Parts: sequence; structure tokens; C-alpha cells
Amino acid sequence: DEIKSVATGNPTRWLQLYVNPDREKALDMIRRAEAIGTEALLITVDAPVFGKRERDRRNKVEVAPVNQKSGAKASSSGVVMALQSFVDCTLTWDDMKWFRSVTKMKIVLKGVQRWEDAVMAAEAGLDGIVLSNHGGRQLDFARSGLELLAEVMPELRKRNLNIEVLMDGGVRR
Repeated sequence: DEIKSVATGNPTRWLQLYVNPDREKALDMIRRAEAIGTEALLITVDAPVFGKRERDRRNKVEVAPVNQKSGAKASSSGVVMALQSFVDCTLTWDDMKWFRSVTKMKIVLKGVQRWEDAVMAAEAGLDGIVLSNHGGRQLDFARSGLELLAEVMPELRKRNLNIEVLMDGGVRR
């Protein structure tokens, strides 16, 4: 909402969603995004469990609750630990069906790391995928988007599957 209030022109808006385990909260975010004209929902799947960020754990940053109405208390366990409780690490392909049933926005799966998942995303009717290793911060040795691209595209073409393929992050770690 705040970003829309300062945007000039008519920028393309996408929502990168870290899916909350409470589907009502996720649905609320989706509805708010739709209300401001968001065109696509990027469902983040490359961070089901956050990586071990030693500096963050050592610094124990105090994090206020994201939603003041929730009654949650501030945490001094570090950003990663505080945020982890807001991310559903149990997403399945059935959840993609649920997302499709609750929104007309394009649905893009962000964080694909295997050609098999790219094929399944296309077969599930998703609009796109983002080949991503989450900036290399989640798993030290996750392959870059460029490495994945060389594997994913031939498999999609072999099966004559049409899905938008994007990649993020750098080309090297």
C-alpha cells in the first residue's frame, strides 16, 4: 500500500509472497495485492527453512511483530528465527491449486532448482517460474539460475511445455 502511494506512472506490480502457514493471512495479503492492481503472485519456494546466518544469530536483532494486531511478542532471537514462524515449509503442489482458486493474478513459482519442478509447474498450469538460489544465502552450494537454465529449457522444449521462465540473482556466486 505504501509503495503504491509513492509510485509514479503505472508500474508493473508483483507480490513476492512468503506463504504464511495461516492461509487466512496469506489470503489477506493476496486480496490487498489485488486491490492495488498487482499483476502476479510470486510464491517463494526456495526458502522453506532459512539458512544458518551466523552473524544474524550472533547479533540477535530484536524484531517487532509484523502484525501488531496479532498479539505476537517481539523476539530477540534474530531476524531469521523470527521470520521463520511466518513461512510455511510444507507447501505442496496441492497448495498451488488453492492459490489458483483464490486469485486471478498470474502465479509464478520463485526458487525452482530442478527441471522436474519446472515441468511440474508447467503441467500444473502456473504462469511462470523463477530459477533462483535465493542469492546463495540459503544453501551454500545451490546452483545459480544460469546453471539451471541450461538444464530446464531443453526439458520444457522436449515436452512442448509453454511457461514463462525467468531467473534472478547473479550468474556466479
